[in-house]
Amino acid sequence: MISRSSSSYNNEGERYGSGSRLEEAIAEYRSLTPEQLNNIGLKGNLPYTLFYAGKYDEARKAAEELNPQRQSIIVASEAALHDGAVGLAEARRRTSADEQFKELARNAGQLLLNARLYPQAADLMEAGAAGDNASATLSFAATVRKLQKHESITFKTTPRTS
Repeated sequence: MISRSSSSYNNEGERYGSGSRLEEAIAEYRSLTPEQLNNIGLKGNLPYTLFYAGKYDEARKAAEELNPQRQSIIVASEAALHDGAVGLAEARRRTSADEQFKELARNAGQLLLNARLYPQAADLMEAGAAGDNASATLSFAATVRKLQKHESITFKTTPRTS
């Protein structure tokens, strides 16, 4: 039986982190009925696990099937599948007030940041900047926009090539 210390955690205890057995967690969640997941307090875990496994289309569909829908997963999935502008359009479509939009954009931006989708994260975080922390959020979004995944960074010379 699945538990809170399931496959979505890696050996260091980091949820959805490198080394997490997300495919195994997805299979475990899918083996249970929605009622069983609800009874053990894991009703909303499948969309997040799918999102962090890079299965954005499936994550969106799973988030839409929940009641209430997981809006931030839906918006973040759209941004991951397309780009930040599409994610922002989805956030606008799903909200009626500016503050709701900003909160949804911030939350989806955080999910994208966690997934290391930096350009999309920056777009949503920037749009979500509001209140007393607006300038700090804008500054952070500008920094996020410059980030690169360490796997994609190459050096012309290294100790091995020297």
